Amino acid sequence: MQIGIVGGGVAGMFVALHLKDSNHKITILEKNSDTLKKLLITGNGRCNVTNLKSTAEFLENVPRNAKFLHSALNMFSPYDMVDFLEKHGITTKIENNDRVFPTTNKAITIKNCFDNLVDIGDIKLNTQVLSISKENDGFVVETNNGYYKFDAVIVSTGGSSFPMTGSSGDGYRFATNLGITVNSPRGALCGIRLKNIPENFEGFPLNSKLSIKSNDKIICQSCGEFLFTNYGVSGPNVFTLTSKVDKYSLNGDMLRFDLLPSLQRDEISSRLKEYMTANPTKFVVHAVASIVNLKLSKLILNSLNIPENKQSAQISKAELSNIVDSLKNYEFEIENFDNIERATITRGGVDIKEINPKTMESKKIENLYFVGEVLDVDGLSGGYNLQIAYSTAFACANHLKSK
Repeated sequence: MQIGIVGGGVAGMFVALHLKDSNHKITILEKNSDTLKKLLITGNGRCNVTNLKSTAEFLENVPRNAKFLHSALNMFSPYDMVDFLEKHGITTKIENNDRVFPTTNKAITIKNCFDNLVDIGDIKLNTQVLSISKENDGFVVETNNGYYKFDAVIVSTGGSSFPMTGSSGDGYRFATNLGITVNSPRGALCGIRLKNIPENFEGFPLNSKLSIKSNDKIICQSCGEFLFTNYGVSGPNVFTLTSKVDKYSLNGDMLRFDLLPSLQRDEISSRLKEYMTANPTKFVVHAVASIVNLKLSKLILNSLNIPENKQSAQISKAELSNIVDSLKNYEFEIENFDNIERATITRGGVDIKEINPKTMESKKIENLYFVGEVLDVDGLSGGYNLQIAYSTAFACANHLKSK
């Protein structure tokens, strides 16, 4: 059987290395000058290879179409991935929240492993696929270097995030042209763009509770670290928030900040009163800055029309109450998710209702498969998305071995 793999990223290479000893002839078509380009930037270059959780716990960290992954994860779990790496001479270590990294702390370690397990003769680099068409009992794949004919095709082109790595949404176009439903893509694990962000506000990290409010209802919230940027907010807490919310647009919604999530209103009020009593002639901006940073203090007081140079002793009970309210419920209007090109992963993609979850084969077209990020499945940060790539690729390869 002649099998074409479109895309030499994690999912595509993982299919290929598991089919290496089969009777099939494998050809990987990769438009970049090298394989696994996106893998090299994962985990800040350290490669968070997986997350060592049970299937049930793992699926709790997959906010989009988790049930679809159940069979694939049972076939090839995070524990199987660690065993696979150790079998091939790569030791790993577990860090906080069960995240697994190579002990070298280098993504190139994983790339070299995958590359060494795939026959270099099977990889056609600098070969961009232009179209895939069904013809008789097989497929014709048009590339910038000519045409290929295959009995089966595996689309492993990734999503639309980080297009400089080659993930530019090609797989969505191929699927659509073949009559496969594609759900509109948007960024996930990404920043949030805010309206009217103050100048020179970027750069400082905070630990806060963030909530997205739509039509006066809280639809999603998350606690943890984030930072302001020149366009809005970013960082781990924001990334989690963008993956948990299912909406495709946040335009006009509100982002609420609880700037002191570990403190109750009365505790904050007591701390401010204590400072003001001890420092009655100091400006109120310094009182507020005693529990949050100076930039936020100025922003909050300005929004409340309280002069920042007003003496602490002159602050009324009503003004103090308003300050406490703002510290617990400060809001910015949202412009939208950050640009998909800067997102860590893509939400959306090939509709999983049209894919067999045990084999990754299209239910509409025999011998057409989709694996990895091109599917409409995504997880939180922490090694989940790479494991999704391995597990879907393994399910596909396991099925093809039986043909």
